[in-house]
Amino acid sequence: MAFYAAPSSESALIQRNSAESLSVTFYSGETAIDADGAVTIGIVDAEGSTVVASGTATTSAGTGIVTYTLAGQSDLNELTATWSGTFGGNAMEFTTQHE
Repeated sequence: MAFYAAPSSESALIQRNSAESLSVTFYSGETAIDADGAVTIGIVDAEGSTVVASGTATTSAGTGIVTYTLAGQSDLNELTATWSGTFGGNAMEFTTQHE
C-alpha cells in the first residue's frame, strides 16, 4: 500500500509576522494512519537556509494528523517542510511547500 502526506490547504499560505500552524495528514491508501512513532519536521527556505532544524518535534492532532507551529516570519519566502517518520516499519520523508 502506498503512503503519502496531504497538507492542509490552510497551511499553504503564511502571513507575515504571524505564527502559523502547518498541518499534514498521513495516509496509507485512502485511510488516515498514525506513524509508528514520533514524526519530526525540518524547514528550509528557497535558498536552502535552515528555518527550523531537522528533527524538530511535531504534535499529533488526531488519527494521521500532525501539526507544527511555525513562529512568525518577518521575511516571507518559499519554504519547504520535510516531515520524517516511520510508517509500516519503513522510515519515510514527505515534503510540503509553504509561502
